[in-house]
Amino acid sequence: MKWQNRPSLQTNKVYDKEGICSPRCRRSPLTCTCFQFTAKQLEKLAKKAEKDSNTENAKVKKALQQKNVEVARVYAENAIRKKNEGLNWLRMASRVDAVASKVQTAVTMKGVTKNMAQVTKSLDKALNSMDLQKVSAVMDKFEQQVQNLDVHTSVRKSFIIQEIFIPSHHFLFTFLRLLC
Repeated sequence: MKWQNRPSLQTNKVYDKEGICSPRCRRSPLTCTCFQFTAKQLEKLAKKAEKDSNTENAKVKKALQQKNVEVARVYAENAIRKKNEGLNWLRMASRVDAVASKVQTAVTMKGVTKNMAQVTKSLDKALNSMDLQKVSAVMDKFEQQVQNLDVHTSVRKSFIIQEIFIPSHHFLFTFLRLLC
């Protein structure tokens, strides 16, 4: 799909002509801020739809004051449609935030896993040399890494528990194709 045919979520500030939000996205689309930009754009679209809905409501009131019921009905239908559109944009923004949180959790866990592997190797070397000072220092470092892991996982779990939508693999694949 060409980027010109996508819905008009993109702005020139965020996306280039290839539909990529930043040069970093070319290297690794999952670790860039594409998700945050997209969520903000969706929230802006939701606010715009809400504003349009309020405008249509004002037109309904004006048409009713002029005793023009048919025109008021058309404006009311437009207001309802815009209100639903805004809610749909808001739901999608929430889903994008959920995906961003899960991606950030995965990136954080990958980094923590790498650090834990390094500490384990250091501990193995220290135990083989039987140097008590080295073993003690490595154990302190290991305990610190475990505490950091506990903090990261508890914070991420609290965010994940608050999420309403759990995206499927199909949703993630489709969404990433649209982003990058």
